Amino acid sequence: MQDHLYKYLVLNSKLSIPQLGNIVMVTEPASVDHTTMQLLPPKSVFHFEEKKVVSANKSFFIFLAEEMGVEEVDASRFFLNFSGQLHQDIQEKPKVVLNGIGHFSKGVGGNIVFTQDTGAEELFPAITIEKEISEETEFIENHKDYWWFYAIILFVMGLGAIFYYYV
Repeated sequence: MQDHLYKYLVLNSKLSIPQLGNIVMVTEPASVDHTTMQLLPPKSVFHFEEKKVVSANKSFFIFLAEEMGVEEVDASRFFLNFSGQLHQDIQEKPKVVLNGIGHFSKGVGGNIVFTQDTGAEELFPAITIEKEISEETEFIENHKDYWWFYAIILFVMGLGAIFYYYV
């Protein structure tokens, strides 16, 4: 079940779990750390929004039924049983893991605390850059202005066409 949840989350960027809340995947773009002069790779971050979700959406149940090879009604029943067990485990155990996504634990005020697992993106190293990267591209800085060269060529070709036509 957990592999199917992870796959759905990656494909759709949002997973609603009844009695728990929503897990939303946000992709952070690559960035430059100017203090360490490193280019940081893009990464996917999972955010947990604790809400009492009544049910997952219909497209999730269709997806789950296809993945598990069962009827949609059976898939929804399996998932609702899974989410109920997950909620109960979070209340009773110190840490409950969802493979590939993260782990849940019970917070101080009874709220649910989510911690993301290390993703594959974090395994990519940051690249050290040697030059300062500015907002303007390097092409603009190194580009020499040769527009006049092309204008002269077009002018000469135009004169040649006129000369050929009238002579």
